[in-house]
Amino acid sequence: MADKTSTEIDYRSLLKAMPVAQKRRLMALTNYHAAVNLSVHLSLIGLCAYGQYNSAGVVSILCLIGQGIGMCFLFCAMHEASHNTAFRTKWLNQMVTYGAGLLLFMGPRWFTYFHASHHRYTQDPVHDPELSAPKPDNLKSYLIYLSGVMIWWGAAQALIKNAVGPANDAYIPPSGASLIVREARLMLVFYAVVIGGLLYFAPAILWYFWLLPLLCGQPFLRLFLLAEHTDCPHEADMLVNSRTVYTNRFVLFLSWHMSYHNAHHSLPAVPFHKLADFHQAISAHVGNASDGYSAFHRHLIGRLR
Repeated sequence: MADKTSTEIDYRSLLKAMPVAQKRRLMALTNYHAAVNLSVHLSLIGLCAYGQYNSAGVVSILCLIGQGIGMCFLFCAMHEASHNTAFRTKWLNQMVTYGAGLLLFMGPRWFTYFHASHHRYTQDPVHDPELSAPKPDNLKSYLIYLSGVMIWWGAAQALIKNAVGPANDAYIPPSGASLIVREARLMLVFYAVVIGGLLYFAPAILWYFWLLPLLCGQPFLRLFLLAEHTDCPHEADMLVNSRTVYTNRFVLFLSWHMSYHNAHHSLPAVPFHKLADFHQAISAHVGNASDGYSAFHRHLIGRLR
């Protein structure tokens, strides 16, 4: 069964019925879990980069792709840190958000505002900023989406638009507009210095250890992210407007447990390492779920055909 789409209770009623002590346990933050997850994540990226550099042929290509997947999925670490739920210590969350944002060409403060609006207006066709770009509606647009071309183009547009100013998107509060402009300008200066320097002194490092891995890894991140809300109802109930995908432990680790997307949207204050527990508590009421990413994409491709 690829998708299940029934629920008996909305998420607000479900949260209201949960004991306060249980919610407090679920929302308890630590530094330990994110430190371990991030350390292993970065180590796998480093291991793949080492393999790419010290091998040739198919092995080198596989290591390059593995490195790119790991780098692109740092978006999930950035996402978790932007909620201030990855680490208990706030500056550690900020460090991850800014580090991943620079790596992925995405303004960290801009993304925080963008994503907060997505949570506030999930699947609202008028106000959810994620719906400003249409989801694939045929096989051609599906393949274009997976390529990541539109993602890179959108990121470049957002960065340049914000740098020129004013930062006047609906999800950016007036108090944060000047900060977004400054952030974008500082990022462009950073890229000019770093990318310019690498182009001059070490172009191979720029291409093989940053840009090419990101290009290779982006389709895998798109496959993952497309399942979160595609074909979900435009309703306010987080149990049905988001999708949980049952998957293996490695994908859960790499995505910082964001496969439990109904749980994450129902109570974003729950840190990634408690999402499995929270999902277990609400699983009987989850109204939108898929039995694996392959099942989801088979179902989606069949519809697009």
